[in-house]
Amino acid sequence: SVLDPIIELAAKNLRLAYKYRAKVALGSDAGAYMVLHGKGLMDEYHAFMDILGESRDVRAWLADGEKRIMSRSEEKRIQDTFRRPES
Repeated sequence: SVLDPIIELAAKNLRLAYKYRAKVALGSDAGAYMVLHGKGLMDEYHAFMDILGESRDVRAWLADGEKRIMSRSEEKRIQDTFRRPES
């Protein structure tokens, strides 16, 4: 299929994110046509498990990423890091 190279690259990037313990969180794409939020989230969760294997470690990695990304201090740090310089 035309999408196979895109899917393979996404799987490779996910494995690298897991290997290096990048901070990630699940979330359906609010701008994607015909992606229902609840279903999109569960589809993404199942895709992660298919790619990485369902294990306690993978679930803990996702939970930690979600917690860090959603924390107020982390949100402020990200905003400060990427703040546009004032002109």
